Amino acid sequence: MKQQNKLGLLKFILSCITIIPLIYQSLKGYFKKPDPAWFFHPLACWLTLWVYGWAEISAIFGIKELSRKGWRQ
Repeated sequence: MKQQNKLGLLKFILSCITIIPLIYQSLKGYFKKPDPAWFFHPLACWLTLWVYGWAEISAIFGIKELSRKGWRQ
């Protein structure tokens, strides 16, 4: 792992798994600034966790992204 905030990463993962912190953040943000986009926050966090998690797992097992060399429109 490159230099990353490991504590922050752990807190993000635990927040996504336990759900309560995400809902709390969404409600807190909504009451501070009433915008229905706040209800997308938990989904955005789960998607972020999925994408980064999949990339890390793929890197561990040596799964590479498909080459786009030679693709044309």
